[in-house]
Amino acid sequence: MSTLPTTPKGTAKVQAGRGVKVRSVYYWCDKFRAPDVEGTQLPVRYDPFDAGTLHAFVSNQRTECRSEYYSTL
Repeated sequence: MSTLPTTPKGTAKVQAGRGVKVRSVYYWCDKFRAPDVEGTQLPVRYDPFDAGTLHAFVSNQRTECRSEYYSTL
């Protein structure tokens, strides 16, 4: 997990109702619904060979997020 690439800043901002945007794609998980998580910058990691999944660190816990295009990718 620690060898996967991240964004240039190392984080991504949680946008209310949309999730985090990485490489022009939005990713979502249910933990983003929490009011204390919306609008915060979270550390993220992604697998360049799996564009359908992103790993975000929410409350110091790794969470798997799905792309808005998960079924297509």
